[in-house]
Amino acid sequence: MRKEQVYGFTVYDDGRVINTRTGNPCIVSSSGHIKASYKGKSVVKIKERLIYDTFAPEGEKLTPSDTVFFKDGDRTNYAFENLVCVHKKDLPVYERQRVLTVEQVAEVEKALLTGESIDSVAQRYGCCYGIIRSVKRGEYRGCQKQS
Repeated sequence: MRKEQVYGFTVYDDGRVINTRTGNPCIVSSSGHIKASYKGKSVVKIKERLIYDTFAPEGEKLTPSDTVFFKDGDRTNYAFENLVCVHKKDLPVYERQRVLTVEQVAEVEKALLTGESIDSVAQRYGCCYGIIRSVKRGEYRGCQKQS
């Protein structure tokens, strides 16, 4: 097992990330972000990008146009071997445009109508707050809001 200290985090290749200052595991927000303090400043990183970038070989470091995916589709399996980097231009257009299927959008709308919070719905579907908010507003990529 490899480990590195980066930006106030201790990052393990098995997917664990520890806040170096407190010694506690970092808690992942519904949008996939983790927080720590580094040199007196707050640092916020996307967990899978931090892990991939920490252990990727020198020529494969991430650029802003890169996306990190989970090979097995399990968004809780942050092990380095389970992460793959794809440049956005190499993604099929459908994958770039949609995180939720049409059926999932309908399920999200139902959950929101019953009073479930945007955060809890986002966490359940493994996406960010903004995507669920756009579903609520009827702005989610081609899906019309049903009244």
